[in-house]
Amino acid sequence: MCSGSARQDLEIRRAAEQHQPPPHARSTVSESAVADAENARPDNVSDQGRRYARRDPAREAAEAEAAADLRTTRCRMEFSDIGAVVWILRKCVWWVPDFSVDRYRDTLVELDREMRDGHPFVAFSTRHLIDAVR
Repeated sequence: MCSGSARQDLEIRRAAEQHQPPPHARSTVSESAVADAENARPDNVSDQGRRYARRDPAREAAEAEAAADLRTTRCRMEFSDIGAVVWILRKCVWWVPDFSVDRYRDTLVELDREMRDGHPFVAFSTRHLIDAVR
């Protein structure tokens, strides 16, 4: 029979293992995108030296500012089970760089207790969309 804390650890690990990335989070790269990237390499540019000699940084900066569109949004994320929290922290390693279930066990157990009492964990993420023309 498991002790209380061992049972909680097991529940947290099982919940984390059951969560799969949502379909929209899976990325695929098309063959045409790979071909475009290969064709954009500097070794495929015939007059590279002459082209860079005509560059004007001030003009390019002004054109970029005029052509760019910057949009910012703040997204609300609400988690109601500890497995989802563990899954997202494992996938977004830059949020908590030293994250591991073992290291944050006490915090995760307390958070799990609060979520089971009906208090979801709410976090916010800021996203930026930059639409620029080359």
